[in-house]
Amino acid sequence: MEILTPLLTGQFALAVVITLLSGFTYGFAGFGGGLTMVPLMALLYWPVEGVILSSLLPVVTGAVGWPGVMPHVRWREVAPALITVLVTAPVGAYFLITGDPGPIRRAMGAIVLFFALIMLLGWQYKGPRNSATGILSGAIGGVVHGYLGMAGAWFSLYYLSGREEARIQRANLYITMLTVSAMAVIPHIVVGTMGRETWIRGIALVLPYAVAIWVGARVFRTTSDQSYRRVAIWLLVAIGLSVAIV
Repeated sequence: MEILTPLLTGQFALAVVITLLSGFTYGFAGFGGGLTMVPLMALLYWPVEGVILSSLLPVVTGAVGWPGVMPHVRWREVAPALITVLVTAPVGAYFLITGDPGPIRRAMGAIVLFFALIMLLGWQYKGPRNSATGILSGAIGGVVHGYLGMAGAWFSLYYLSGREEARIQRANLYITMLTVSAMAVIPHIVVGTMGRETWIRGIALVLPYAVAIWVGARVFRTTSDQSYRRVAIWLLVAIGLSVAIV
């Protein structure tokens, strides 16, 4: 049973807890899975594994929330960003693969805290929403996710600042994060940075992640628009502070 060796450790037990929290957050808010998982997995293992797991799990389990999300996606708004991340996410992945783990961990904490403080202060994007802003959003978000696995912070700032109802905001975030996650993990498969143990851990974490997403989605249905916004913003604040302290 050598194949189970990576799963019979205290580290993996903590990884399961992180995965449950991450999945619930993703199912509830439509983002935040990577914000929760990446920094903590980077401390447990290393940054590349944190980004891989936070990208792989949403892709594999994304079908859990797909039926309820698709009817609410505002395609004219998300399409430019989705097309752009097809190119920019692999670019970010290249910098992750070739970078030094120490600075990458610090960058993770800085990114989360930066966006958390922006949202805490109440700053909102009030500019135009068109193809140009969608492309710019996708370009920045793709690189950030490929490099740090944290595009949720950027895309949440863009989508949550709109006046759409919560279900549309959440759907736009959900489909965008699925796409950028897929494009961030493909380079690791191609170049071989996804080792055997990473595959084993990833497969083993699929079920708890899927269950947590399902629970989070059910909780979202009982939440008002204002409560959704407050929880989403304070989630960023809490994670940003915790990563900075660690």
